[in-house]
Amino acid sequence: MRDISCIAFHRCNKLGDNIVALKAFYAARVLYPRTTLIVYTNALGANLYSHVPFIDEIINLDDNKPLPKYTIDTLIITHRTAANIEFAKRTGAKKVIMQAHLSNLFLPNFLKDFNFSVKSRLESANILRYVRMINKTHFDSTLPSIDFTQAKLQSTAANQAFVQQFLDSHALTHQTLIGINIFGSGESAWNFSLEVWLELIHTLARTYPKLTFVLTSRAQSPLCSLIFTEPNIIVFANNDDILNLVALTSRLAMLVSVDTGNIHIADNLGIPRIGLYPHSMLRRWSAISFNNQSFTREVLSNKGGGIGANMEKFAWLSVAKGQNPNALAPQFLTLVCEKLAQWLGICLNHTKRTKGRK
Repeated sequence: MRDISCIAFHRCNKLGDNIVALKAFYAARVLYPRTTLIVYTNALGANLYSHVPFIDEIINLDDNKPLPKYTIDTLIITHRTAANIEFAKRTGAKKVIMQAHLSNLFLPNFLKDFNFSVKSRLESANILRYVRMINKTHFDSTLPSIDFTQAKLQSTAANQAFVQQFLDSHALTHQTLIGINIFGSGESAWNFSLEVWLELIHTLARTYPKLTFVLTSRAQSPLCSLIFTEPNIIVFANNDDILNLVALTSRLAMLVSVDTGNIHIADNLGIPRIGLYPHSMLRRWSAISFNNQSFTREVLSNKGGGIGANMEKFAWLSVAKGQNPNALAPQFLTLVCEKLAQWLGICLNHTKRTKGRK
């Protein structure tokens, strides 16, 4: 097999989108260990990927600087737009892999994917398809042995110190932390109202007084101005460094979240999670991509793995289009309580087994 000296990816999206691409980045690194791996991304991605050890170069396109000169053997474009095709041309890449588009049909150096079923697969699987197109035989023979749990986000000592200072300020260093994120980047029509979320959070805090519920937010969030009477409800207000959120998430026992970047951070780090999803997003955006190596449509079935095999760590309540999500709040609360009880039972049983071996 011919050596590939340089593979590049273009991924300029929101937080969750950028996280799920890590699986393809890592696959490329394992498949082609001697290649230089470059990622063209936005400011958010540059922050997110800044300490990922298997990425060699990160180009922040939000800087609006001239593109550095690289000899790129293969460039993978993860979103099918005319603007991204023009970007690919500017890189001078020898080969470009992306979905077929009217603007690239007759470009000889573009290797086009004519499968348009992107909404029926996990987004991580969509990007893995492009890595497979580099060399299908090599990919198929190596994929089963790739350990995607190694494709983890990395925070810095400064991020860890930021989180530790927050925990110390609330005397939470040795507490069991349950993260709750109520803000999503998508439409508000599928989310609970703030009033309903607060009612759920108060109920959880009263039901589990020995657990500490950490509400993640930004400094401008309405959560920061609220006063909670329950001592086990705390608000974590992050600054602009997304790696602080990564550092905090790594300290959680579980995350409860809407469909947004937070739940993909938890997925990447292997943190158990419970999600509120619009039904239309489940197939593509369920946060299970780092628990399941499959990149076929069967990833959402109960046959041979998929979500059915990962329910110990992942659960969700989906909202159909046009449905009032607030009406589903009692079911969501029940789901969260069931999973918390399950998680606590696992921890208690593990403690008993550990003591029994001494």
